[in-house]
Amino acid sequence: MNIPSVIKEGRRKVGLRKKDLARILDISEMHVYDLESYDNELKETLTIEQIYKLAEFLNILPENLCNELKHCHITNEQAFGEIKHLINQTQIPVNMLSEKIGWDLEFCASSTTSIKKQPIMFFIDLATWFNVSLKSVLPNTTSPPNKTLFNNK
Repeated sequence: MNIPSVIKEGRRKVGLRKKDLARILDISEMHVYDLESYDNELKETLTIEQIYKLAEFLNILPENLCNELKHCHITNEQAFGEIKHLINQTQIPVNMLSEKIGWDLEFCASSTTSIKKQPIMFFIDLATWFNVSLKSVLPNTTSPPNKTLFNNK
């Protein structure tokens, strides 16, 4: 089953409306529609934190939504340290490096909490550009969700 179908069927199975899921993930209903329609939407737009939250609410493993999460075994702090190290070793100004890679590296290198606010594609692009393994930069960001968000319909 493809990821959009997993999301759609999972949402229906637990009795969530698109509106509920949008509120839980802090995204628009239209974005939920996109998640349930397009294969790359999850990796390109949802943050790691949102993917873990989505998996929790759908009662599935995060790896079932995003295969790359099988390789996440480092903490936010370790990922942050590795990303800072990679950025610093290039000796290229961060703003220029951001343009080359296509992501705002100043933001993501500002704090450990900024790491979990990045989509999976950020880490894939970063690992590819620096020619390092994805597991060296992709953190295991577990954040227990507040399930009362959809219980108060």
